[in-house]
Amino acid sequence: MDNYITCSVDFLKKKMGDSVICFFFRKADDSVRRAFGTLSPIIIDRYSSPSSEKKDSKFNPELVTYFDIEKLQWRSFRVSRLLGYLPDYDI
Repeated sequence: MDNYITCSVDFLKKKMGDSVICFFFRKADDSVRRAFGTLSPIIIDRYSSPSSEKKDSKFNPELVTYFDIEKLQWRSFRVSRLLGYLPDYDI
């Protein structure tokens, strides 16, 4: 597995605000997921389609919601499951 750097959720969200970030989190089945995500409206507009629009949902402070560049959909993971990110993949 890649050598990721641990970080806070706030740091990750800030980085995703204007770029695509490669990060890792532990899934519910205990496997590790590598994701390429963003929160940048410019990047999301480039990759999203009407079917991938973010649904209005109640804010949950225990979840991180991001746009997955590989899946081209909105995804989320639990804050407590964040492992870290790869700074070399910041695009």
